[in-house]
Amino acid sequence: MMASQRDSGHIFEPIVGTIFDSEVDAIQYYNTYSWEVGFGIRKGKKYVNSEKYKTMQTLLCSCEGTAPGCMKDLRKQCKAMVRMKRTSDHGWFFETVVTEHNHELADTGGEKRHWQCHNHVEPFLKDVIRHMRGNNIPLNQVYGVLCDWHGGSDSLPFRKRSLRATCSMIAQEASQDDIKKMMDLFAMAQLDNVDFFHSVDTDEDRRVRSIFWCHAKSRADYACFGDVVTFDTT
Repeated sequence: MMASQRDSGHIFEPIVGTIFDSEVDAIQYYNTYSWEVGFGIRKGKKYVNSEKYKTMQTLLCSCEGTAPGCMKDLRKQCKAMVRMKRTSDHGWFFETVVTEHNHELADTGGEKRHWQCHNHVEPFLKDVIRHMRGNNIPLNQVYGVLCDWHGGSDSLPFRKRSLRATCSMIAQEASQDDIKKMMDLFAMAQLDNVDFFHSVDTDEDRRVRSIFWCHAKSRADYACFGDVVTFDTT
């Protein structure tokens, strides 16, 4: 379907003068619009002033230019784009918007995921995934829920591989947070009782390899009954 044949009633529509709180918000909005319409985006020219402060950024259709990279490895010199500029209060707005494309637009989720900009998990979905994984919902069920929300796997704006990578990242973040919580708990326990003992062993990259802790009662018991030491690794 050619761009000229599409209706203009999109949920997301880039309009000159639209203001956003941040550059990230503006890019996410245009990327969501591009998914709905059926094309990919990439960053174009930017302007950074003498104080190394970015004040302008263009977002281009992935089919802009003549180098390989578009669907079917052919760019069409498409002129569709938006030019964003920074406001005086550090927000961003669309200064220029060109919506006409000179090439066919994607209709299916599989075609849309061809572009890298549509093959990642949005921040708000990461929060949903983090909540589900925190409640021990298996990855396959998380994927099924997200597919239902989007009306099927073809409409989901990322592959299952991207979901798996996101879940791995969430698990890694959670493990680091768990260690911090544990160390905070140890610090509080030692404030309550100076005989509480703990020790942390780290590798050359300061990653935790093992943790040992011992309550005051256990230390007192060992002083009286030091014949056997048991370790509860649960």
